[in-house]
Amino acid sequence: MSFRIDQVNALIQRDLGMIMSKELELPEGAFVTVTKAETSRNLKKSNIFVTILPEKERDDIFILLKKNTSRLQKELSKGMTMKFTPKIEFFIDEIEENASRIESLLDSLKE
Repeated sequence: MSFRIDQVNALIQRDLGMIMSKELELPEGAFVTVTKAETSRNLKKSNIFVTILPEKERDDIFILLKKNTSRLQKELSKGMTMKFTPKIEFFIDEIEENASRIESLLDSLKE
């Protein structure tokens, strides 16, 4: 990947995390973390990977994110100095979930 795309990914990840903490009304004790942004080479689209805690509220909060995508997109574009802001799409980052599942399997093998 190019240096410019890496910079755009870092900027989107940082700014979107701050925007979500201010703009979204999450249930008490719920957290959304932007774990990764993957922007296309032509800078038209950016896949945003998020981790949502607690896990039992993940589906409801993910629906909230999907409903507010256009509002979050608009806030993101205000802070970026690019001609076009990449269109964002949210995905749940399951790496942490998979890692904990593998860890529990390894722990069960030790017993």
